[in-house]
Amino acid sequence: MTDKKSRMRKQFRQMLAEQDGPILIPGAYDPVSALLIAEIGFPAVYFGSYAASATLLGQPDVGIVTMPEIVGMTKAIADVVDIPVLADAEDGWSNAANIWRVVRAFEDAGAVAIHIEDHILGKHTGTLGQDEYARVTPRIASRETLVGKIRAAVAARTDPGFVIIGRTDLGWAGGTADEILDRLNACFAAGADLVFPAGIDLEMLREIRPKLQGPVMITEHRGQTRSDEQALGVDISIHTSLALTAAFTAVKAALIELRDGTGTLSWAEYLSRYMEFEQFLPYAAYEQRVARYVR
Repeated sequence: MTDKKSRMRKQFRQMLAEQDGPILIPGAYDPVSALLIAEIGFPAVYFGSYAASATLLGQPDVGIVTMPEIVGMTKAIADVVDIPVLADAEDGWSNAANIWRVVRAFEDAGAVAIHIEDHILGKHTGTLGQDEYARVTPRIASRETLVGKIRAAVAARTDPGFVIIGRTDLGWAGGTADEILDRLNACFAAGADLVFPAGIDLEMLREIRPKLQGPVMITEHRGQTRSDEQALGVDISIHTSLALTAAFTAVKAALIELRDGTGTLSWAEYLSRYMEFEQFLPYAAYEQRVARYVR
């Protein structure tokens, strides 16, 4: 019998090979949000450092979340959903010689793919707003450093179905289209399965996409539509923070209503929501295990 990890990786690669438009992948921030993403019908789920930094540390995405923290939540998510899980491996947390440990950790956690980036300082926390929040000059690793990490990651995987994504953040640092294109195609030459140009606008993507030597993944931007992505030849579109910000907004509103006594939710409505959540969690599976095994 094929184990779940291999099955998910085959499923993701098949999805990528057969897609006739952008694969839309929302980001989860915990196992419950991942379960919702799966239940709503999305084909895969993403977990990144933005969500990890916010939910695990209460901090912005500025490079302080550790490998065990992201790997641990990736495993928790992969354990409960039956759809592929893509994860953020930051810059690998070390040099190319030690990337093997990162790859093995995410493989063991059940991820189908990781992206490895060249951004080493000055993380942007405002993807949708470009540089409105983190006004720290980005420091980007050399082309050779990124390529070395991609080569090492490809060599380190024990499952050939595990997908390696090369990410460049040169767009955040004012890199030109030619520089970004060169770095992305160097990732392909090093064995990357996909590339991820972060921090570029749709106009730059339009310029470089025809010259890219393989599939491309992007993240959400202001003004971006599904038809834009289709026309530009986007293969994967990840929406990293939609679920997290929706939860933040909803919880904040509910707490303000509780504090101010302005809530209009009746007890019956509250109970209905509570029961919906209870039924969403796998109590039935627990009951079946009790009936079968507990004596």
